[in-house]
Amino acid sequence: MSMQAMVKNVQGLDRTYRMVALSFVGCIGIAIGGYFIYQARVAKREQQAHMRFADSFDILFQAGAAGYDEKRKKYQQGLFQEAELAFHAGHQHHKGAYLAPYFLVMKAVALLKQGKRDEALEHYQKAVKLMPASSPLKNLYATSVALMQIDNEATHEVGLKQLQQLAQDTANIYRDVAQYYLGSYYWSGDDIAQAKSVWQALVNDQRFVAGEAASPWAELAQTQLAQLP
Repeated sequence: MSMQAMVKNVQGLDRTYRMVALSFVGCIGIAIGGYFIYQARVAKREQQAHMRFADSFDILFQAGAAGYDEKRKKYQQGLFQEAELAFHAGHQHHKGAYLAPYFLVMKAVALLKQGKRDEALEHYQKAVKLMPASSPLKNLYATSVALMQIDNEATHEVGLKQLQQLAQDTANIYRDVAQYYLGSYYWSGDDIAQAKSVWQALVNDQRFVAGEAASPWAELAQTQLAQLP
């Protein structure tokens, strides 16, 4: 399935060694050897984290594939709970791994599927905070956090401010997602002028080739704009 279709159906250590005399060469060799042993241990740790993540995700996938038949609801909810516990255990065992925040993200998804929105939001926030600035997904999940906060009266203003910042951040590779949802927010509140402004900015930011936008979100925004007065 193309990205456009999916959208429409709607996510070092710095070590310095200084050689003072030739007598230190042996010590440096030992240090370098220790460094490579450390690197091997890190690689093994990451591999174990990936395996555990895959196993946990498989449970979550099974829950989603179970369907939403009322007769299977209890079974499905049991799987979502099992996935929640699996991702929780994965995070507890692999807090130092690169995937650590993503265990929390998937746990949040499992919580959402069980209707536990406040707990899910809490875990999304923790995950985003743990993600390094270099993570390509940090701002995508930050957008999810903002949208969930907007849906909560107690955090509405905080979420709106965060969504506005993400939509205005030109360095945000998921700026188009934030822009689309910010426009949708204004549209749902009957602030047509603001919705037009945000969506038009999104369309203008994208390069259209043969009528198709580089971003599926811009394409959706263009469709929405065509329907506005």
